[in-house]
Amino acid sequence: TIDAAPAGQPPLAVPAFGWGLFEVAAGKTEEALAACRAASQERGCVAVDTAPTYKNEAAVGRALALWPAAFVPFVIVKVPKAVTDPAQVRPTLLKSLGLLGVQCADLLLLHWPSDVVEAGTLTSVWGAMQALVAEGLARGVGVCNFTIGALELLPSPPLLVQVERHPLLPQWELAHYCAARGIVLQAHMPLGGKIGACELLAHVTVARVARECGRTAAQVLLRWNLQHGCAAITRAGAVHAGGNGALAFTIGAEHMHLLDGMSAPP
Repeated sequence: TIDAAPAGQPPLAVPAFGWGLFEVAAGKTEEALAACRAASQERGCVAVDTAPTYKNEAAVGRALALWPAAFVPFVIVKVPKAVTDPAQVRPTLLKSLGLLGVQCADLLLLHWPSDVVEAGTLTSVWGAMQALVAEGLARGVGVCNFTIGALELLPSPPLLVQVERHPLLPQWELAHYCAARGIVLQAHMPLGGKIGACELLAHVTVARVARECGRTAAQVLLRWNLQHGCAAITRAGAVHAGGNGALAFTIGAEHMHLLDGMSAPP
């Protein structure tokens, strides 16, 4: 786990690794999470990253009900970007909790900054989220897809910031900002964005490091984030669940330097 301990929030231990449900079809979700469950048995607690806009919360709930009590996952729930009225925050979370079959979100994230900033309700929506922690419906609050500029608009720091992060988009400035404030930086799309995933997985540098480490390209990319102190969420899927979950290895300093340099201009 990685400890989140920003000023003004109760500390929270966040799993370093987790499974994401973005673009996992509802009809495939239970199979995908069953494979993830099997791959996670030796990892202890892992995160399961959900959102109402993924349109698979009910299927996630059915899958979570089958997880052994000793391996109950850390459940991340999101407040959708369309929720700009603070009065909508609580009923939105309650609906998600009901579909997921859990009584409390381990972490409640504000999915996007754009709509609440435009509506001028960021502070009040954030306050409504924090009230849910006090009520016992969430253990902590954080944000997703926020820049440093957007983070500076928050009245208090989040426990976690979830953004796209990988060697072609390393987010160095944001990583330093979060580390200095005790905020966990969590990478979504750590294998590359929707457009660049194939490019990143086949990148000559990634391929070289994977070959020399005796690992897959996906394992190298996930491990790169972990060694930078960042948590990582990779898409749940039956095909790659076992391999992507096997991250008990270390990338050497020379190989980390090669990966770190991938975003540098030629």
